[in-house]
Amino acid sequence: MLLLVEEKQFAQAVESLWKILTELHISCCITLGTVSQEGENLSHPWNKVCINGIWYNVDLTWDSESKNIKKLLQSDADFPYHVPYSENKREQCLISYPKE
Repeated sequence: MLLLVEEKQFAQAVESLWKILTELHISCCITLGTVSQEGENLSHPWNKVCINGIWYNVDLTWDSESKNIKKLLQSDADFPYHVPYSENKREQCLISYPKE
């Protein structure tokens, strides 16, 4: 049961940020990949947001577990434990705004 609750929290965090960003007309996407945690690679969604033409990663789910915001507006290089399923930037987005 705990796993189902955690998966629901992941989805709610990603969807909540998605809704806010699209309402503000900010280019963004939902990315799915794996995260490395305690030696395991787990399937995990997170957001990407485009600010001044540069794409940044945002993971509100992981930051919700800590008082320190570490996963907000990180470049791919600064986000080593998050690996998208595709290396192709266009294919990384499950859904994007605005639609291309």
